[in-house]
Amino acid sequence: MTEGRYVDKERLVMLTDAIIAIVMTILVLDLKVQAPEGATDGDVLRQLHAQLPHFIGFVISFAVMAFLWFPHHDLLRAIARPTYGFAVLNFFFLGSIATLPFSTAFAAEYSTHSVPVATLALNMMVMNAFLSGLFRYAVGRQMADFGPLPTRVQRYKRALGIAGTFVFMAAAGIAFYSPAISLVLLALVPVLHLIPVPERQPRRQPEPEAIKLEDV
Repeated sequence: MTEGRYVDKERLVMLTDAIIAIVMTILVLDLKVQAPEGATDGDVLRQLHAQLPHFIGFVISFAVMAFLWFPHHDLLRAIARPTYGFAVLNFFFLGSIATLPFSTAFAAEYSTHSVPVATLALNMMVMNAFLSGLFRYAVGRQMADFGPLPTRVQRYKRALGIAGTFVFMAAAGIAFYSPAISLVLLALVPVLHLIPVPERQPRRQPEPEAIKLEDV
């Protein structure tokens, strides 16, 4: 049983951030320009152009990881004492992140093929699903205290996370019909996280009727 046992929060945060930082750094290692010796400027430009799918893959994957880090950071900040169960689920989340450099390089190398692009989409879907699972686990066991954050905002953020999972799932299916459209869908997920939470306008109190002079 792991429910009654706890892990050191500081070590969990440091390990999580270290793994995420390493994976984000590894993503850039796929960008290479290998021009032969004595190559002309034209040869270099052609090699650079050949790296365009790899650069696009890097940007998409880096952005997705960045916008998954923010809610994960907020969640860990809201938890005072992480349980062993939470830590185990967090390791599953980190494991799905660790495979992202492979799936990104695979999809970039074969960006017009269905299976590589679907592999990248499924990788991101699993990442997002594990993050949503962490939230459900923490909230369901009343481990997280989000303080003054309104319930409406919390629900909006959770709905955004669930929507991201379905977008990734749709992108995996669409990859078998159009890999290009699938990549566009993957790029849209970070954009969704840029949408601000709609603010609720306070109700306007009716103004008191003016007193007529003849009534005085």
